[in-house]
Amino acid sequence: MARLSHVGNPSVYEAGDQRGPRTEAEQRQHDIEVMKDTGHTSKKAAEHEHRTSQQRREFPHKREEEKETEMLKIDPTLPAQMHSNEPSRGAKIDKVLKNEDEAEIRQKDEAVAF
Repeated sequence: MARLSHVGNPSVYEAGDQRGPRTEAEQRQHDIEVMKDTGHTSKKAAEHEHRTSQQRREFPHKREEEKETEMLKIDPTLPAQMHSNEPSRGAKIDKVLKNEDEAEIRQKDEAVAF
């Protein structure tokens, strides 16, 4: 209800806790508004979120980024090599440790197979 008077405290004109529970449609709309305001998604809001055409266009790009992230997990020196730089000492050590771990796992698998 629109407030017609500019006199008094605004809380006098609001229903506040006198309102009943929200309907399903009102709750869905409220969840979407909260998600947009805070940037956080709840499960309910995410279920009812409608993507814009721009978001639909960017979706395949995000999959490519995920593939790049997976590649980085395989080889920690890859980011530096992609930019034509020498990998950091830590990245080199990570790669050596990863290779040693994989070799040890292979040896254990072979020992279990026999």
